[in-house]
Amino acid sequence: MPLLAEYALTPGIFVEDSFPEATRDEIIYNSFALLREVFINEGLVRNLCSGAWQGLFRDGSTNWHPRGKELLRKLIEQNRLVLAPQCLTSIPSTEKEWCEEALASHQQTALCGIVTTDDVATNYPRTHQQVSAISKMPSAPWWSKRSCSVTVERNITCYLDHLRPLLMSANLLSFIDPYVDPSECNYRDFIQLIQAATSRRPLPLIQIHRRKGLDGTNWQAVFETAFGSIVKATGVRIDIFLWDEMHDRYLLSDIIGISMPYGFDTTARTDHLGRTTWNRMSRTVRDNVLKDFDEAAHFKRFRGQDHFVIQPL
Repeated sequence: MPLLAEYALTPGIFVEDSFPEATRDEIIYNSFALLREVFINEGLVRNLCSGAWQGLFRDGSTNWHPRGKELLRKLIEQNRLVLAPQCLTSIPSTEKEWCEEALASHQQTALCGIVTTDDVATNYPRTHQQVSAISKMPSAPWWSKRSCSVTVERNITCYLDHLRPLLMSANLLSFIDPYVDPSECNYRDFIQLIQAATSRRPLPLIQIHRRKGLDGTNWQAVFETAFGSIVKATGVRIDIFLWDEMHDRYLLSDIIGISMPYGFDTTARTDHLGRTTWNRMSRTVRDNVLKDFDEAAHFKRFRGQDHFVIQPL
């Protein structure tokens, strides 16, 4: 299970009338509390049918539940809606058709879970383990697989597999590694992470943080050589920060933060040293670490040594 997973929500779970009247308030309160836990901390929601899913909520005649509208507002504010192309031949008009669209989208790019109404979920037995009734999410197979840690092989293929949802969605990507050096063989694959992050629109804000060191290396020349062609081709701006002292390694973003013991170093080793464990940070811890590396905070924790920008002419 990736540290940042994608899910689909069928629109019926946002409608008050989809729930039995006798238990409506309890089910809605409990279910949307669980959904908020998942999506505000560790998940993305697929905006199905090229955004037609989100467009449904402009219908003022539908009895949308206030908790559902609040969740949607949070998803939009926190950049957690991921635009997905239409997969079936027509835009769905029923709850079951939306579930079928979600399953078709899953076939193109894997979803970790599809949450739908209790009635529609009965059409999908265990053969569709991604599908869960909203009232039964904690018993869904995907729910128990959620984790704040993941062990990854220290190669770029594995890094991209786990990081692609984040690289394709985040507005801010802050790569923090005291030893990152794209001219060294163990960091030459790092450029592929930058390429993945700049292959979409809108472009993210990219920051790279590393130690300045005492050997007199011209780091501006090193990074311009590595990323100059990407900057020219895509128009992205890359901010490089050099620090006096730093140790821990992270990938921080506006969506999640990941603690990475080996940073962005890659290796051909296949023993235990060829693996590492990443941990998803809590929102509070991520925000605090971001402040440590915030130029506007006057380099509070570490002493900033230099800052330069690689950008289009």
